[in-house]
Amino acid sequence: AMARSAAVRSFFVHLETVFSAKDRAGWLTLFRPAELDFHMKDRHVNVHNGSFFESAWAMLSAGPAVPMSYKIFRDLEEVGYDRSTMAVHAIGEHKASGDVLSHCSALRYNRAGEMYESIGLVYRLGSRTVPHAEVEFEIREMWVWDGDDAGPGPTPEDVEQALGVSAFEPIEDAGHGELGEGGG
Repeated sequence: AMARSAAVRSFFVHLETVFSAKDRAGWLTLFRPAELDFHMKDRHVNVHNGSFFESAWAMLSAGPAVPMSYKIFRDLEEVGYDRSTMAVHAIGEHKASGDVLSHCSALRYNRAGEMYESIGLVYRLGSRTVPHAEVEFEIREMWVWDGDDAGPGPTPEDVEQALGVSAFEPIEDAGHGELGEGGG
């Protein structure tokens, strides 16, 4: 349990660093190179993170991840995005797949140093299908909510009920900006 907790924490240190550096290509390497599910507010979006040749069938039912990533980072630039900080609140196991579920939050800051957005997240992380030098997990599914959307609720129990997971294993909350060295 402690080793898995450390590996999850290491994954999020890397995610926080890559996202805050606005490294779009590096961010995409953290996702499964196949079809992904994003649950945002009242939308469910399927995205394919790979080439047409890797999975032509998936491309027919899912939007490509590369153009989506350009839009996300362009939108962030337009609002003056500077960096994000993340906190991991709990980890658990996804009942259906055995993958790791991580209940997290992120704060986004603009170039003036002001926090302008608070986001709740749940990531479903699986063992990598493609090797990565820095991390042992890949994002397979994620849920995102903000202050305008209550999401599944603030507690691990709320997340468990909403997402159908077995009991979360609480871990020490690192707090925002304390995961990695330069993240805060």
